[in-house]
Amino acid sequence: MATTTTTMLVASHLSLLSRYRVPRNAAFWSPHHHHQKNKLNSWSISANSFDLSPPPIDHDFLDTVKTAGARVSEEGIVETFYNDDEALDAAENGVAVVDLSHFGRIRVSGEDRTQFLHNQTTANFECLQPGQGCDTAFVTPTARTIDIAHAWIMKNAITLVVSPETCRTITEMLNK
Repeated sequence: MATTTTTMLVASHLSLLSRYRVPRNAAFWSPHHHHQKNKLNSWSISANSFDLSPPPIDHDFLDTVKTAGARVSEEGIVETFYNDDEALDAAENGVAVVDLSHFGRIRVSGEDRTQFLHNQTTANFECLQPGQGCDTAFVTPTARTIDIAHAWIMKNAITLVVSPETCRTITEMLNK
């Protein structure tokens, strides 16, 4: 059975990010310093074009990770590879790959998609260009958080990655 997966590269652990001044709406951020003549620090931000769909794979992803030693829940979520200390170290000091295949994906298209999401969420979508991404919050009219989403700006659409529990609610809210 062919499946596709969604993964998100995590540049650093959230507690590490809070110690640095992270550029707003950075798609991928690296805390490595680039020294200039005046010894000021700058930050690397880079992203590839996100106008791509993941290619189909010819095997079951969960079978592959089980073979690699993962514990998978009944819901099909990879829980651990039994190397949690190593994984936390990678998240804090390097790069970690996170399986988000069980998360909801919402594709928003149309000429007004940027303005529409700018008005529906907490992020400033109007300053983003294709290839960039950001985290954003969906909130109720009384400012209660519905969900935190990852947004990826593509040439012809914006892809939102949302929690599995709120995907239907957010989709219905956006379709009103």
